[in-house]
Amino acid sequence: MKNGNFNSKLKHSQRNGSLINRLGKLGDSKNPIFDFKNIPKIEVRWIRLKKGDTKTVPHKHKVIQTLIILVRGHHEVTINKSKMVPLKKEGDFIFIEPNDLHTWVTKKDTLLMVLRWKI
Repeated sequence: MKNGNFNSKLKHSQRNGSLINRLGKLGDSKNPIFDFKNIPKIEVRWIRLKKGDTKTVPHKHKVIQTLIILVRGHHEVTINKSKMVPLKKEGDFIFIEPNDLHTWVTKKDTLLMVLRWKI
């Protein structure tokens, strides 16, 4: 599990974040996700949640990696029943590894961008 904020890593002259800014350039040998032979089929979702929406039963995905990016709102993800990660600021993200048990709760109306791919 990794988390952070895409916007905090941008240069002052950049007005909008992009995944390429944080994950590397195409063909970057340090980041094999962008090696054209290894590009996974990525599912991209926009998810709107209302304040109070929850997933309280811990669940995991055996072969799926998930990147959740906060567009707006306030969303909290709990990993392995102990590590609570708040997504409060635009651009906050959490990367969930396969087999990470997780639950979530939405603290106010929220819009998320979710990317998922099989490993």
